[in-house]
Amino acid sequence: MKHKVLHTLAAACLAAVAAPSFANSTASATFGNLVITLTDLDPNDGIAPTLTYGARGPSSIDNFMYTMSDEGGISKQAGKVSSLPTEQLSLETRTKLGWGVSSVTVADTVAGFSAMSAHGVADSIIGEYGTYRSVVAGPQSLSDFTVSANTKVTFSLTSELKTRTTMGFNLDALEGESALAKSSLSLFGQVGNDFQFDGSEHTAYSSYLVNDDNTVTGMSDDWSGVLSVSFINTSAASASAQLQASLYLEGKSASWDGVTPVPEPSQWLALSSGLLLLG
Repeated sequence: MKHKVLHTLAAACLAAVAAPSFANSTASATFGNLVITLTDLDPNDGIAPTLTYGARGPSSIDNFMYTMSDEGGISKQAGKVSSLPTEQLSLETRTKLGWGVSSVTVADTVAGFSAMSAHGVADSIIGEYGTYRSVVAGPQSLSDFTVSANTKVTFSLTSELKTRTTMGFNLDALEGESALAKSSLSLFGQVGNDFQFDGSEHTAYSSYLVNDDNTVTGMSDDWSGVLSVSFINTSAASASAQLQASLYLEGKSASWDGVTPVPEPSQWLALSSGLLLLG
């Protein structure tokens, strides 16, 4: 009985000095710095490399945030927005323990945007935890863009991905944290009867790590680099293609049992002081 009382008091002391959330999962993804390169595959054909495009379609953002209970209760907040081709687009969605914000900066180019971003956070408290999922898609073409004869077009975008988890795993609830961020770029079109597809994507992922002493901690995974795709028109006539770009996030935290996570040094100091006073 004494151990149980001390356990409860220790948890109460820690809850009093700790931050509002005891575990945390975060993920973010960005696109930017679009570069379009045209290459003349036949300088002697007298045709200058050109790239033309028609009307732009809307961008779109889908956010899904949930707060989950160990007893099975669920609260959610879903949001979906799309924009006119000339409008900037942003969306923030929030629940008790889940939060996400995403945006698209449009531009009058073949890609239809100059930057995209998504950020998601899931927190936790005793017996409850948050989840998040976001999908951000750049403007879709209402008509294909057109590449001149004997021309190669290459699209390159800088992308940055970050994922973090903190507490890792709750043994009592059998719930583990996770965080995923992905950026995708694809290009497809047709030259005569030949269909072309080129895709490039990268993923960052974090979950939990079981240490040699059977303790469990969070993880992190970052990536930054360039995604690049190309469409090659080797025919003597113009050819059409489409470009698609998207960001995807998903993640969840883990409910706290009052014991599992290791507090920060400042929390340990406050907790120790509290336990001394209790003693």
